[in-house]
Amino acid sequence: MPRPPRAAEALVSVFLPGGGIRESVLGDLHEMFAQRVAEAGGVRRARRWYWIHAIRLSASYGARRLTGARFRGFAPAPGPAEVRRAGKGGGMVSMARQVRLSFRSLVKSPGFTLPALLVLAVGMTAATAIFTVVDSVVFRPLDLPESHRLVIVCEDHPRIEGYCIASPGNTEDFRRSSTTLAELGIGRGWPFALTDGQGAEGVRGGLASAGFLRALGVRPAVGRIFTDDEFGPDNDKVVLLSHAFWTTRYGSDPGVVGSAVNLSGNTYQVVGVLPPRFDVPFLRGIEVWTPPHFDPLAPDVRGWRGFSAVGRLAEGATVAGASAELTGIYAGIGERHDEVNDEWRLRVQPLLREVVGDTRPVLLAFLGAAGLLLLVVCANVANLLLARGLGRRQELAVRAALGAERTRLVREILTESLVLSGLAAVLALALSRGATRAVLALAPPGIPRLDEVSMDARVLLFVVVLSAVATVAFAALPALRVTGWELAEAIKGGARSGDSARSTRLQSGLVVAELAVSVMLLSGAALLTRSFMAYLEWEPGFDREPLLAVSGFLDPGRYESRQEFMAVIRRAEELVTALPGVAMAASASAGPLFGGGDGATPFATDAMDPTGPLPSARWYDVGPRYFETLGLSMVRGREFTEADGPDVAPVAVVNENLARRAWADGEAVGEVVRLPDLDLSFEIVGVVADVQPMVPGQAPYPEIYWSNRQLGRIATFFLVRTSGEPASLATAVTDALLTADPDMSLGTPFSLSAQADRELVRPRFQAVILLTFALVALVLSAVGVYAVVSYAVARRRREVGIRLALGARGNDVVALMARRNLVAAVVGIVLGFGGALASGRLIRSLIPGVSPADLASLGGASVALLVVAGLAILVPARRATRVDPLEAMRVE
Repeated sequence: MPRPPRAAEALVSVFLPGGGIRESVLGDLHEMFAQRVAEAGGVRRARRWYWIHAIRLSASYGARRLTGARFRGFAPAPGPAEVRRAGKGGGMVSMARQVRLSFRSLVKSPGFTLPALLVLAVGMTAATAIFTVVDSVVFRPLDLPESHRLVIVCEDHPRIEGYCIASPGNTEDFRRSSTTLAELGIGRGWPFALTDGQGAEGVRGGLASAGFLRALGVRPAVGRIFTDDEFGPDNDKVVLLSHAFWTTRYGSDPGVVGSAVNLSGNTYQVVGVLPPRFDVPFLRGIEVWTPPHFDPLAPDVRGWRGFSAVGRLAEGATVAGASAELTGIYAGIGERHDEVNDEWRLRVQPLLREVVGDTRPVLLAFLGAAGLLLLVVCANVANLLLARGLGRRQELAVRAALGAERTRLVREILTESLVLSGLAAVLALALSRGATRAVLALAPPGIPRLDEVSMDARVLLFVVVLSAVATVAFAALPALRVTGWELAEAIKGGARSGDSARSTRLQSGLVVAELAVSVMLLSGAALLTRSFMAYLEWEPGFDREPLLAVSGFLDPGRYESRQEFMAVIRRAEELVTALPGVAMAASASAGPLFGGGDGATPFATDAMDPTGPLPSARWYDVGPRYFETLGLSMVRGREFTEADGPDVAPVAVVNENLARRAWADGEAVGEVVRLPDLDLSFEIVGVVADVQPMVPGQAPYPEIYWSNRQLGRIATFFLVRTSGEPASLATAVTDALLTADPDMSLGTPFSLSAQADRELVRPRFQAVILLTFALVALVLSAVGVYAVVSYAVARRRREVGIRLALGARGNDVVALMARRNLVAAVVGIVLGFGGALASGRLIRSLIPGVSPADLASLGGASVALLVVAGLAILVPARRATRVDPLEAMRVE
C-alpha cells in the first residue's frame, strides 16, 4: 500500500497541536489518501491532493499559533473530512443549519423579535403596496402588441397646455413621408345615435383611421378592420363593433358582419368585430368605430387639431430618431401652410408616458415617500439590533476568544437579520393585498390603468430584493459594531460604566437619520394638507348646491339647419323649467365643474396694441338665462336673451378679467372683440363676474361667451337650478329632455356640489397617503428615540445610583440622561428641515397654492417632531431619577 509523502506528513505534524488533535487529523488524511489512490487509480494524483491539503492545514493552524498570544484557546481547524463534505455540498448544509439556529434564536427573544418584525412589516407593506400600484400604472407595458414601439405625436401650443393634439392633415403628411414610423393614424371620440332592428340607442363612438388601428396592432375577432381608402366624405360608411357591444347587443352573432346599421342618420355597414378586451388606453369604452368622415388634406381640416395621432416605430427606430425626423417634416409643413406657425411645436413620446400623464409624478412621489419610510424603519431596527448586540457582547467575545472568526460572527448576525427580514417580507406580502385595495379605494377615478393594478411576479421579485436590501441597510453597521469590541474588556465586563463611545455615536447617528427623514415626510404631508385645505376654501362666486347638469347630444342626421336643432334645445329648456322643483334652466357648451372647456383662441380689440402678441381667451357658447341659472352676477350690461338669434349681429359677454386686459377702465360694453383664428367678431353686451378657478393659486382666465342661439352646437349641457335636492330631480329632468327629442343621447345627471367633491378626491388622496406615511414615521421615530434613551438609562443604572447616593439632584440626572439625545434630535431635525426645503421643489406640481418653502408647514412639522422627540427623551430620563441607589449598586 503506497504511503503519503513523508515531507507533507511532517509539515502537518509541526503545526498540528497535540492532545489527540494531531493523531486524529493525520489519521483522516491517511484514510482519505488511501481512498484517493483506489478511486483515481494512480498514486501521483493522490500525492498531489495530499500536498494541497497539508499546506492548507499547516497555514491555518500556523496562523492560529502565531496569534495565540491574543487568545486563551482556539478551536481546531476543520479537518480533511470536513473539507471533503464542504466540497460535496457541506456549505449548503451549514447555511441551512445556520438559518435554523437563527430562527430559534429569534423565537427565544420575543422582546426583540416581535417589535422588529412588526416595524419591518409596516415599512415593507407600505413599500410593496405603493410599488404594486406604481408598477401597474407607470412601468408595466400597455396591454397592446409590442407596446414599447407605440408613440404618440403631439402638436403643442402655449395657449393649449396639457393636451396632446394633432391635425389630420399634418398627421397624413407625416404618414406619407416618415421612414421611422411603420404605421401612423388618427383617432378620437365621437358620439353616435345608433338605430337598427333592435331600436335606437345612444352609443359611445369613435373615429379611427386604418393607420391608427394598425399602429395599435388590432386584429379583428370577426371580419376585418378599415382599409386606407375607407377615409373621407364618400368612403367612410363602414363600422367596427367592440367585442363587448357585439356580445351584449347582438349576442355574439357573427352574421352581424355585413349587416347595415344607422348611425346618426347615415347607413353604415358592419365590417368587423374588435378582439376581446381591446381598448384604446386614452379612449376607454368606445362601442362603435367609424373612419373619419372628411378628407384629411382638405384646407379647412388642416387647422382642426381635435385628434390623437398614434404611431408604431419601425424596426430599429427610436423615439428620439422619430422626433428628429418628424420635426424636420413639420418645419416643411409650416412653410406651406399657415396653420403651422412659429408658436406650434412638435413632440413625440412613448404612448405609455402620455397615457400615464400627470399621474406619473404623483405616484413616483408616493414611491419616494415609501422609500423614506423604509429608511426610518431600517434605522429603527438597526437600533434594536445594536441594543441586542450590546446585550450579547460578552457571549460574542467569549466565542471569539475560543476561535470564532469575526467574519463568522458577522455572517451569523446577518443571517439572523435576513431570517427576520424574510419573515417580515412574508408578512408584508400577506398585508400588502389589503393595503393595495385601500390605496385603490382612496384613489381618484382620473388615475389611468387602475383596473390593471395587480400583484404579479414583478412584485414578488421586488419584495425579495427589498428584503435583501433592507437586511443590509439595517444589519450591516450593527453587525460590524458588535463584533468589533476589544475581547479583554468585553470578557471582564469592563463596560459596566457605560457603552463604548463608538456604539453610542452609532446609536445617535441612527436617531439623527431617523428624525431627519421623518421631518422630510412630515413636511411633505404638511404641504399637501395645506394645499388640500386651500381646495376646501374654494369660492367660485356662485352657489353650487342647488345646481344639476346633464349632457345632451342631438342626432345631426335629423336636422338640416342650426335653427332646427336649436329649436329642440329651446323646447328642452322650457320643459325642464316647467318641472316642479325647478327654478330655471339653461344650456351651455361647458362651464365650471361641467364640460371642461371648449378651447382657447387669441382675441383682439381696438384698444389693444396691434403690434404685440395677442392674448388668448377661453370661449363658450351659452343660452339665455345661463348666468342667472349658474348664479353669476352681471357686473355691467346684460346677458343673452332669445332676441339674440341668427338674424341679428353676433353678440358676446366677456368676464371681468378679459375686460380689464383689453380696456384699462374695464368698460367693455358696446366695444367689439375679434377672434382672428375663428374669423369671428362680436359686439360686447355684458361683463360677467369672474369664476375663481378651483386650483389654488390660479388666476381667472380671460373668457368670452357667445349666444348659442347664434352659434350653437348639437352637443350641449343642460344646467338646472332647483329649489330642493338636485339628485331627486335627475329622473324627471332626463324624461323631460327625452320628451323634447326621444333620440337625444344623454349623459348621467350630476349635481355640481357632488362634482366639486369629486374634484377634491385627488388632492385628498395625495394628502392622505403622504400623511399616513408621515404619521407612521413620526410614531416610529418616537419609539426609536424612546428605546435608545431607555436602553441608555438601563445600562447606566449603577452610575445613576452612585450619583444619587452622592447627592446629585433629579434635574441634574435628567439633564445627564437627556443632553446627548436632545442634541442628536435637534441635529436630525435641522438636517431634515434642510432636506425638506430641497425635496419640496420635487413636489411643487402637487401643492398648488402653497410654496415649497412654506415656513408654516416646514416649521410646524419640525416643531411637532421636536416635541414628540423631546417627550420620548424626557420620559425615560425622568424615570432614571426614581432609581434606588442601594439597589442600583447592588444589582451587579
